[in-house]
Amino acid sequence: MRKACFVVTILLTSLSVTFAQSLQDTLTVIDQMFSRYQPDRPGCQLSLSRSGKLIYSKAWGMADMEHQVPMTNFSINEAGSVSKQFTAAAVFLLEQQQKLGLQDNIRMYLPELPIYDDPITISQLIHHTSGLRDWGTISELAGWPRTTKTYNNTNVLQIVSEQKSLNNKPGTKFIYSNSNYNLLAIIVERVSGMSLAEYTRKHIFLPAGMIHTQWRDDFKRIVVNRALAYSADKGEFKTDMPNENAYGNGGLLTTTEDLIKWNEYYWNGQFGTPSLLAKLIETDRFIDGSLNSYGAGLFVSKRYGLDFIQHSGATAGYRAMLERFPQLDLSIAWLSNSAQFDTARTNLIVEVEKLFIGNTTQKESPSNSSPDRPIVIPYDQLQRYAGQYQSGITGSVSFQITDKKLAIGDQVLAPTQATQFKWGEGAFDFTQTHQVAYINPPFDHYTFYKVDSTKAAIDLYLGTYYSDEVKASFTIELKDGKLLLHQAPANDYPIIVINKDHFMVPDLRADLRFTKTKTGQVTNFAITMARAFNIKFNKVK
Repeated sequence: MRKACFVVTILLTSLSVTFAQSLQDTLTVIDQMFSRYQPDRPGCQLSLSRSGKLIYSKAWGMADMEHQVPMTNFSINEAGSVSKQFTAAAVFLLEQQQKLGLQDNIRMYLPELPIYDDPITISQLIHHTSGLRDWGTISELAGWPRTTKTYNNTNVLQIVSEQKSLNNKPGTKFIYSNSNYNLLAIIVERVSGMSLAEYTRKHIFLPAGMIHTQWRDDFKRIVVNRALAYSADKGEFKTDMPNENAYGNGGLLTTTEDLIKWNEYYWNGQFGTPSLLAKLIETDRFIDGSLNSYGAGLFVSKRYGLDFIQHSGATAGYRAMLERFPQLDLSIAWLSNSAQFDTARTNLIVEVEKLFIGNTTQKESPSNSSPDRPIVIPYDQLQRYAGQYQSGITGSVSFQITDKKLAIGDQVLAPTQATQFKWGEGAFDFTQTHQVAYINPPFDHYTFYKVDSTKAAIDLYLGTYYSDEVKASFTIELKDGKLLLHQAPANDYPIIVINKDHFMVPDLRADLRFTKTKTGQVTNFAITMARAFNIKFNKVK
């Protein structure tokens, strides 16, 4: 018996040593991967926890290039939209205290808003199904994009209150809009009698041990150890700071170690009495019963066959990601003060995930995968699909025929149906005539329109247009033979004519559709951007 116990002890010790060596090897690989953050350039932080323990936490690069201050684990970065989950968490605490209801009409707390055909609920703000236009998009149309003015939440409420219509009927679609979470921040303040910053500090940050976390509700306030944000301009780094006081949608100042503490706090059932974990990760359903997989400031999905809860963030030059794989009890937090690797081929966070996931999990079946027997599309059908297509929201895409196959550049597209071709994680669908849709469930659905070589009678559209919702005007004019959308004093945006009454403005990522009288006179155009639809500009001269 004693001999058997001795053998078991040796075996367990051996397994422990092997695991420790394996973990150390993994962490060494992470060190090597993140060496692309050079010591004299903007940097990042990365923290990992497994089974409730912090197993890795490091920082690279510079927090402040001007003063040559290195990034450390205690440097304060901004978390962008990772912040949204904390705003939602504050709302759930107030609901638990019976101070508000998730199905309440938001006009109970925000009477400044217009009375729309259908009421908007607090729950619809949380799940991005309210239909409210994104205030940042509106301010961009007004000629003052975010960070060019010191916007605060009162300004946001004013902008949203000017909107006479919605993107969609509340509860029918997911359309991401920062307006939702700024309004939630205002509701928290009006219901609790405390600002969102004060309320979350008392009821969330301090209980969770997040001693390095606060909100950017006053961008002029001195924040000890704050990392400055940067963007690259023609190879030269320049400061790129979010100089505004609007928050709740973003604006969380924190560290990766504090974000890990938050993940452990609410996943271990410590947030709320009783625990509000289920509320935070609960998904929603649209009015038609279909699933909306956006939880409370969290995307809830599957990755590598595992449950995957995450949100990314981007504000000015700051970038962020907070992830959780519940079945592995694994949390990953990343913060950066630069967008320098936004377009890099390798996503380091995904590579870190793979190191821990390995090949032991069930792989997901790829969507729109090609069948065993290849589909052959008739050549004349491919000719109808070929050509240049334009989206005001996402840009342009050109299809050509290569060796009797449809291609984008040098990449041949594999057909999955007669009208559908796989591309990346999604597919291009040519079901509708003269347009193609890029579909990548659950959220991505972009429509591109085929550019018609037959141009419209341009003179009809020239003139000045004004929007009472945006409080701004645009002039459509011809200059040196080029059709431009002009905004005073000096913004000129080239226009692409798609076909009659349908223009696009790539620099604004905007789609313009014109309305005419029966006699052919142009009366207005409606502009649509990614997060704000059908904003009317009436022709005034």
